[in-house]
Amino acid sequence: MNSPLKDIKVLDLTRLLPGPFLTMLLGDYGAEVIKIEDPNLGDYVRWRKPFIYNEAHDLKMNTLFSYLNRNKKSLTLNLKSEFGREIFYKLAKNADIIVESFRPDVKYKLKIDYETIEKINPRIIYASLTGFGQNGPYKDIAGHDINYIAFTGILSLTGKYNGRITIPGTQIGDIGAGSYMGLNSILLALIAREKYDIGQYLDISIYDGLISWLPATFNDFLLLKDKFQKEDGRLIGELPWYNVYKTKDDKEIAIGALELKFWENFCNTINRPDLIELRNLGISEHTKIKRILENIFLEKTRDEWIEIFHGIDCCIAPVLNIKEVLKDPHLLERNLIIEYKHEKLGKIKQIGFSFKLPKTPGNIQFGAPTFGQHNNEILQELGYTKEQINKFEKEGIIKTENNQDRSVFL
Repeated sequence: MNSPLKDIKVLDLTRLLPGPFLTMLLGDYGAEVIKIEDPNLGDYVRWRKPFIYNEAHDLKMNTLFSYLNRNKKSLTLNLKSEFGREIFYKLAKNADIIVESFRPDVKYKLKIDYETIEKINPRIIYASLTGFGQNGPYKDIAGHDINYIAFTGILSLTGKYNGRITIPGTQIGDIGAGSYMGLNSILLALIAREKYDIGQYLDISIYDGLISWLPATFNDFLLLKDKFQKEDGRLIGELPWYNVYKTKDDKEIAIGALELKFWENFCNTINRPDLIELRNLGISEHTKIKRILENIFLEKTRDEWIEIFHGIDCCIAPVLNIKEVLKDPHLLERNLIIEYKHEKLGKIKQIGFSFKLPKTPGNIQFGAPTFGQHNNEILQELGYTKEQINKFEKEGIIKTENNQDRSVFL
């Protein structure tokens, strides 16, 4: 099978969500990804519930971990030790990409920083993925997705005007601004290396990425200097025709009739053509239209409304829960949930591939690795003998444990 990233070698020093998601995408499209984990704890996600459990192998693996770390090999490595660094330097010499997510000073303490690695491999693309970047007052602050969207203003805009802030239903900073924008940075760097024969250091900041996710808000504010808050914006709840409404069965329905033609179709379908002109009277009428629509939508169930609007071009959709999404015929036809056989866990269902590349599609070569599963394979390829590998194990430089319960650490 043709793969766009075939022969690209990646050293993955990340854990949790943003970094592993990024490197999973690289692995899905053909890169060889070596997941380097600390021998004492490794990637914390490994040890969290819920687990996929295979009784025959006495093996359990966290469901999210099995997704984020497919197409990766696991090498446990103590980078604080001299021999651990020596092994890492050997790997880095022939690597194309390094992705790490330590706090800014950690890579220097471990002596695996870009300046050190560049001397070994001048063409290396070294990506540091952090919450706030490598400089600035926040660079050393610990954080997770909720903190990043709080610092960037996104959280302040999420929810109803008179209600409490609502936490988004997914980790938009981690995945959108971290994983996907990080992937874009790496792919751009690979193109630059192809053109100019250069490696480079990538400072990937979730904070920076999230700021760029607010084009309407920031650009309007820079011009108008207005205060922005929840529901104070065309696409965050200000408009009655771009909003969410409760239905008779306590479910919800979403309407996005921004263009006049969609609004006209919507109003005619609910037998309220008078609302077409009411829209043209300006912002003063928005609250009135919202109240009218709130009462109208309460007259029928969500699915009754969807049936009424079937075939009507007006940008309306049911608010589905996850169980409903998984049964949705569109999701099924798009092949977004795949099933494959993990070599140790058996059949697994997961989200499929993010990019549709028919001539170079995503592919699962193998499932997520057990802890240190590929220690012997990787070290032998580097030229270490079985005796040396056994010594590394005894000295704690590497570790291989399939099923130890480490949830006590988390």
